[in-house]
Amino acid sequence: MAVRWEAVEPARLEAVECAEPDAAAGLLAEALGLPEFRHDARSAITLDYAASVQAACRELQLGARATAAVLWLAQRLLESCAGGASRQAVQEQLRAGLLALCGAAPAPALPADAVHGLAGAFARGLLQHYAAYALAMTREQAHMHRAHDLLVESAVAPPPLEAALAEADWQARIAAEAAAREAARVAGEAAEAEATEAAAAAARADAAAAEAAARAEQLQRKPQSLGEAVDKLVALRLEEVRGALSADYAQRAAALAARVGQLEAAAATAAAAQLAPATAAAAKAPRAGSAARAAPG
Repeated sequence: MAVRWEAVEPARLEAVECAEPDAAAGLLAEALGLPEFRHDARSAITLDYAASVQAACRELQLGARATAAVLWLAQRLLESCAGGASRQAVQEQLRAGLLALCGAAPAPALPADAVHGLAGAFARGLLQHYAAYALAMTREQAHMHRAHDLLVESAVAPPPLEAALAEADWQARIAAEAAAREAARVAGEAAEAEATEAAAAAARADAAAAEAAARAEQLQRKPQSLGEAVDKLVALRLEEVRGALSADYAQRAAALAARVGQLEAAAATAAAAQLAPATAAAAKAPRAGSAARAAPG
């Protein structure tokens, strides 16, 4: 299907004629209503066809009114070409259209002496390249589609004023968030230290268990020589000494803990005894003052 253009007003054609060559194409496309002529091949071909017709009218020194009429006829011819009409049929349509514009009453849109020149221009343009125009206006264009993902940075919209907080509430919120972060940090450090200590304790326990298993295996193994017998006796003696020392260490630790508890209790009792007179004096002072104030009365 051919690209249709809008009816061109003579005033807009005059503006196109007065424009610079670089801007004339854009103005003509705007006047014809072909905004996609830079990206759509069919629109570009239609614009080129209309520009060639306008150039022929300029060479024949036709006015804006006659040029608009010829452009209207050119559009009818292009539509017939895109509709599948034969070249002979379009040629006959051209002849009839030019005669109609030349003999229109009461004021012909086209002077009689311009018919021959316009017929030659259409013969050198549309009729000479009729098959190419028909192919371009009927065959669908091949398009290539590509998808692209673009990351676009945009400013974060501020919250609405209705959601704003007072200064005191905002400071309290900041303080609460800071306290929560500090508490989370302290808890994380404590958990990490606890996990580290637990891992170290487990490693120590595993090492002690492995050492105990090795000693037990050594003690249970039957000596094969005098040296091994001596080593076994020494190991048994060391195990007895180690057991006695461990029991003594546990007993001393329990006694030390009990002594520390007694000392802490004694210190707390002494501190309470020191504070008792001052507390009693503070409790009696108001009553003495009241009695002193009541005596003069």
